[in-house]
Amino acid sequence: MNKIKKTIIALSLATGIGGVSYFALAEAQTNNDPGNSITAFYDNAKKGELDQAKEYVAAEVVQYYKNGTWLAGTISEGIKREAGYYKKVDPLEDTVKINGQTATIDVKVTNEDGSIEVKPYDLVKEEGKWKLTFQ
Repeated sequence: MNKIKKTIIALSLATGIGGVSYFALAEAQTNNDPGNSITAFYDNAKKGELDQAKEYVAAEVVQYYKNGTWLAGTISEGIKREAGYYKKVDPLEDTVKINGQTATIDVKVTNEDGSIEVKPYDLVKEEGKWKLTFQ
């Protein structure tokens, strides 16, 4: 194999490994930060990517919606409804309190009418990811 082909292969491998490492690092940072999980949930929900948003919802919440209820509907309906409550969601990182497998964080939310509130959010760590409990 000539030198040019070896160089191209080496660069391709380095780029591929670097890309995989970048995405693995980004995923790890999201999973280890409750605020990032909240942001990822709302970003996905607002884009209509409900399956991705569901990845940030605690199992107990998913189970509640599993069979659908006349009052709450399905998990997809619940995610859409939650995404529609706020124009903007901004986790306040300096308010994170982690206690083992649970965490709380204050979130500044901008309501549809433009008013702003700070609300506490509870999360639980499941399968290595922070997930919203909506309590």
